[in-house]
Amino acid sequence: MFYRGLPEYTKQTKRLSKDALAIKIAIAGSRDPEKSFFEDFPSALGTSLSQLKGNKTALQEFTNTLQEAIREIRTSYDRLADRVEEYIQNEFIGEVTRFEIYKENLRKRFKTIKRHLLLPHQKTFIQRIDSALDDKRAWLNSISQAVIGKPLENFRDEDEILLYDKLQNLMFELDSLTRLSKADVDEDKEVVLGIQFDSFITGVKQNLVRLPKNKSKEIEKAKTTIGNHLTGDRIINIAALTKLLQELIENE
Repeated sequence: MFYRGLPEYTKQTKRLSKDALAIKIAIAGSRDPEKSFFEDFPSALGTSLSQLKGNKTALQEFTNTLQEAIREIRTSYDRLADRVEEYIQNEFIGEVTRFEIYKENLRKRFKTIKRHLLLPHQKTFIQRIDSALDDKRAWLNSISQAVIGKPLENFRDEDEILLYDKLQNLMFELDSLTRLSKADVDEDKEVVLGIQFDSFITGVKQNLVRLPKNKSKEIEKAKTTIGNHLTGDRIINIAALTKLLQELIENE
């Protein structure tokens, strides 16, 4: 009954101590309660019933270790949610603060973004940030669902790293679009592009490129001309175009 009531994440995770993982495996394979308590659990913790008989110290140590392992299993999902919350606070808020505060901080961060221009996955994420959910666990699950398509309770261990990577990229996209949203742009007549260069030498440089839409043919012609001179190496092409773009902007 204990095992069946655990979230799917807890059932599959290997992010547990050696003892807790061994006990979880023993519980998962349990069919006979008597065998589990008197054989499987002691064996999982490196002892046996015969070693525990008449040895009060060993029995107490076994009992404490078993209780700690059960506690670790029971709280593993809570620790996952805590790690996700900590990641959001450290990476995007810059301080450890209450749920209500960092949620409002994120809402204000994207308050000026032009929602009608967002891609579907971006719009869904913004809607989750703006949601009226006041339960932290439910809110974190909704954010996770929007980012990688599954709630925390259904995570596998590899999903945690995937969530952090995709969340980082999504926040970068939305931050860039927020900067574009603040520009006074006529969406029917202009094309607007945000460009950012990150360098250890020159630091971070951001530029806004605005062109009237009637320049589209000229842009396509220039793109074709440049494209005809690219190599077959994708990385070389990206590096060359980036360097050329930097030089063009710096020489304005």
